[in-house]
Amino acid sequence: MRFERLSVAAVALAAALACAAPANADDVTYRNERFGTTASFPAEAFPNQLPAPTNGDGLGWSSPEGAEIFIYARPREPGETPQAVVGQRADTDEVTYDRSGKRWAVVSGYRDGLIFYERYIFRGDLVHSVSIRYPETERATYDELVGPITMTLDGPSRD
Repeated sequence: MRFERLSVAAVALAAALACAAPANADDVTYRNERFGTTASFPAEAFPNQLPAPTNGDGLGWSSPEGAEIFIYARPREPGETPQAVVGQRADTDEVTYDRSGKRWAVVSGYRDGLIFYERYIFRGDLVHSVSIRYPETERATYDELVGPITMTLDGPSRD
């Protein structure tokens, strides 16, 4: 009986440690120094880092199959809302899905022959974003990554 209790306790401890473990060792967690924006993604999905923009807004990565991810932030325009971001995307892209709340927006669809999925979070005077684009031929691979990746997006407020 005592051995069973120890076994149950050992299993519970192992489960707790597994839940508290850091991200997969094969994940890239990017943190933007200028704005503090962070997000994580599987390294094998986007193995090639793109050249950094000179303004320090963020970074991008690509895959040999033509997929891209961009993690960045920008100053929030005066009066800008999540709903306004969705509207801007609808003005320039073929939007097939959008949702927004008081401090966030998600928009997806087609742009320049690629599927795109973008998540924005509004924090004070900053808008943090992760944008993923991929060819429709890669849909089976990247559709399942979009949600888990974009939900890692975080960033502080500057005001």
